[in-house]
Amino acid sequence: VQPYTILVLGQKLAAGTAEVEKPVLVTSEAQANTLFGEGSMLAQMVEACRKADSFTEMYCLPLEDDSAGVAATGAITLSGMPTASGTLCVYIGGKRITSGVTASQSLANVAEALASAINAETSLCVTAEADDETSGKVNLTCKWKGLTGNDIDVRLNYYSGEECPTGLQALVTAMSGGTSNPDISDALANMGDFTHYNIVIMPYTDGNNLKLLDEELDDRWGPMRQLEGLA
Repeated sequence: VQPYTILVLGQKLAAGTAEVEKPVLVTSEAQANTLFGEGSMLAQMVEACRKADSFTEMYCLPLEDDSAGVAATGAITLSGMPTASGTLCVYIGGKRITSGVTASQSLANVAEALASAINAETSLCVTAEADDETSGKVNLTCKWKGLTGNDIDVRLNYYSGEECPTGLQALVTAMSGGTSNPDISDALANMGDFTHYNIVIMPYTDGNNLKLLDEELDDRWGPMRQLEGLA
């Protein structure tokens, strides 16, 4: 039977043990967390891929942040005063975080509790910190640098039955400000001249990286290599 292989490009965190720009076989989400760091782009990509396809052989090609890049940021700003106890339900990158609220609790304490709840979920793609100057504001920062952090979805009360405690309001400032994805040219050079990847999963849509990947796949498909594949 002809083997079928997936290659996933993405960024790792400094805590990850994987060697950068070298393909590595990944067989589980737990292994991905060790290799790339919990909450990293690549760890989350592996999680999503395994939910869709749990059996196809998968390699990952880890990248470091561009040193000139900037991490995306956002915020959740709370206002009002809770007049009844309840629960804040926040969704970050599709993952649900809950934080308890008590009646008459100060906005500063609500924000600190929410930030702690977010940071306790280590698989999230952001870190959180209560703002020092604006009471009730929780600042969010993507764990990696680059444009992709701008697409992280942040919302409250997605499902029926979820609502802010009475008297408390929340405003989400969308993630933005992330700049400069890593350049994938060196990583592509390490794919292996005759190593066959049927599917390449590419997180970057900036023109430079799309051009580099297009050229690599075009060359791999050519008569001298004959390695068909799709991104």
